[in-house]
Amino acid sequence: MGYRPTFVVSVTPVQVETGTTENGQPYTSMKDAVVSHKGKPDQTRTIVAFGPAAAIASRLVKGAPVALAVQNNGATMRLIGLPRSA
Repeated sequence: MGYRPTFVVSVTPVQVETGTTENGQPYTSMKDAVVSHKGKPDQTRTIVAFGPAAAIASRLVKGAPVALAVQNNGATMRLIGLPRSA
């Protein structure tokens, strides 16, 4: 896998699922999340987070937008975490 830039988007979760992988790693998945990025049309994507980034689930509220740092991964987005403060 090559370099994938990290960028900040506004994500509005529609559904939030948490669990543990077969390897015991925590995960958070947001299917059909609405992703807004400055200057681009809104998109509906699945966003996933594994390991420490999965702890973000406690901050996610269905229907409430939240700023998140993500990386594109084809049709899905990988959640990196909360944006770094400026």
